[in-house]
Amino acid sequence: MWKLKKTAGPKPGRLSKAQNGFALPAALCAFVLILMLCSLCTLSLHSKVWLMRAQKQSDFDLALIRQARQTAVENEGKRKCFPEIKINPFSWKTIQGKEVRFEDRQTCVEMIWMQNGKELKARLFYSQAGILSFEYVR
Repeated sequence: MWKLKKTAGPKPGRLSKAQNGFALPAALCAFVLILMLCSLCTLSLHSKVWLMRAQKQSDFDLALIRQARQTAVENEGKRKCFPEIKINPFSWKTIQGKEVRFEDRQTCVEMIWMQNGKELKARLFYSQAGILSFEYVR
């Protein structure tokens, strides 16, 4: 059968070494430092990706609000100047490559669009004085 060869343990007073000749404590410290450096780089990259996504979403939100405000101002002006004409409350506009449906409800403009296969809704409430609030609808 197989014969196992006995190896001598570390001598007292010397650093213990692995079979490949490297000192175990130094190798472990180097491994831990490299692991920490990789974790730090990964976390930094991850946070930058999320900041870029947030910036894109913020740009989309601002464009959405600007377009909804424009729709509200146009329809409000038509209601004041031509009260006898019925206004079409629906309009479709493309914002950053997304088709957005705007529906004017006289006190708010509701926006509906698709993102990642889900239908998202937002409402912009307004009055004659200006924009009152903006909220996402679940």
